[in-house]
Amino acid sequence: MNSVLLSLPLFFGLILIPCIMLVVAGGLLHTSFKRKKAVAAGRPERSSRLLDDLWPLEDLLVDIVNHSAEMRDVLAALVAADKPRSFSRVVHEVRLARAIPIETSNAAHLTGVALGILFIAGLIRIKRDGFIATEAAREVQLRLHRAQGVLPAA
Repeated sequence: MNSVLLSLPLFFGLILIPCIMLVVAGGLLHTSFKRKKAVAAGRPERSSRLLDDLWPLEDLLVDIVNHSAEMRDVLAALVAADKPRSFSRVVHEVRLARAIPIETSNAAHLTGVALGILFIAGLIRIKRDGFIATEAAREVQLRLHRAQGVLPAA
């Protein structure tokens, strides 16, 4: 049998499906943020069974970010910024956030992977000047702080 045909299920199972789940989870975070913003503005809340059923995907995305120190550090650096940050600036801030400094090349590789995953999930955007956090990223950061007990639950 052709080796390309044998590798297709592996590709779909290991790479494409997790990427699709990240995209869906990021989209759900954007949607739930817009729903909360609409309710705060005084519009009536329309519940959606589909969105309520997919809530665990949002929690999964928050857990993925929480379990990766690099993603947490990258997200914290970008959420704290009010304007786009360059790749080298993000790498520098990730290195500073560590108790034990790591080499620049290792930090650059780890930051690049974290930025890629956060971009696929829709938590960051790439602009001409660099990387910037989305509103969904701010929501993830807020949930991370609540989980750690830094902020009171709303």
